[in-house]
This record gives sequence, structure tokens and C-alpha cells, in this order.
Amino acid sequence: MSRHTISYADQLFHGKAVHHGAYRSQRGVPMTPVVQVDLGVPAATDGDGIATDQTPAAGGVQMLTLDGQLNLDVPRNVTITSTGDDSGRAFTVRGRDQYGHAMSETIAGANAGKAEGAKAFAVVESVTVDDDTADAVSVGWATVLGLPFRIGGAFDVLHAFTDDTEEVGTVVGGDDAPATATTGDVRGTIDPGSAPDGSRHYRVWLKIHDASSEAGAYGVEQA
Repeated sequence: MSRHTISYADQLFHGKAVHHGAYRSQRGVPMTPVVQVDLGVPAATDGDGIATDQTPAAGGVQMLTLDGQLNLDVPRNVTITSTGDDSGRAFTVRGRDQYGHAMSETIAGANAGKAEGAKAFAVVESVTVDDDTADAVSVGWATVLGLPFRIGGAFDVLHAFTDDTEEVGTVVGGDDAPATATTGDVRGTIDPGSAPDGSRHYRVWLKIHDASSEAGAYGVEQA
């Protein structure tokens, strides 16, 4: 498939319309970069799809054994499920985004429950915990899906479809702060109204937040 860049201008205009006082009284109205993004047919949530139950007990920072799926079917958020009270523990996930850039996220542990990350990982390369856990822990994925372009917030999402039904779900805009292990997803995410189950197909019509820069279109540099 061939591609061609139409223009490097920050704004493009089309048409012959002129209105005094608008756009310095020059011809045309703005063209907005709107795209349809196909998020595919993600698998259902799996609490131990990346790492099955294990109990780190060697003291200090320890690496969990990843014995599951490390290349996720779609970019999505990671979960840590704790059998005991791990609310004082910090789990750090390291991996790659959908463009192959290294990224990390520190997730605070839960008290006999599931803790969810906010970032969308395409590949998980390692998970560490800062000290011994109270009981068994597992690592998996949830329902928050990553986007290929940066959005500023829900206002940049025009429509979202599950199969042929329109339902937006929960949208989080890209975090424009310098990325760290505790900041949000650099591009933004969507948590569909109907959870992925391996059969539902998700598509989103969105406005790329700012096509004038790499950070505006793809988010700040990952960390």
C-alpha cells in the first residue's frame, strides 16, 4: 500500500467559503484529522494469562515468573491479582507498546483482590515486586484497550462501536506529563461498554488530538 503526505502544514483548509473575520478572511474551512481505528476482537479478561499463581518470598525486589502469554492480542491494561493483603506492595510491569517502544508501569497491590494498571501494553517483558507478597499473586489483563493515536479526552472520540452497536464506554485521554512508571497512558485508552469476550469487534472514530507534532499525535515519549 502506497502512502503520500498531503502537507506538512499544521492546519489544512478546503472549499471556497469566506467569512469576514474568520481565519483572516481567507478562503476555506478547516479539515480535521478524523480516522476510524479498528481495535479488533480482543480476548476476554484473564486474571492469570501472563503469570499464574506464585508467592515471592525471597525478600527484597523479586521478579515474577511469566509463564503465560507475553505478546498480548491487543494493547491492553495489565492486572495483578492478590490472594492476601498486598496493599503495601508495588508491582512494576515492563514491556513494549504497539510501536515497539519500551514502557513501564508501577501498580499498587490490592488487598485480596485485583489491581488494574492504566497503561496499554502490547508486550509484557517482566514483572517485579518490591518485597515478599502476603500470599499467591497472578498477572493477567483486563478490558481497557489502547489507542494508536493520542486523544485529549472523550471530546476527541466521535463514535465508538461494539459490532454494529454504538456505545462509547469509558474514555481516558492521553497523559501529556513526562512519562514515568506512575503516569497514565501516553495516547489514551477506551474501556468498552460491553466487555471483550473474544467475539465482540470494536471500532472507534476519533480525532487525532494534534497532528502538528509527534507528541500531539502519538503521545509523549514512553518511559
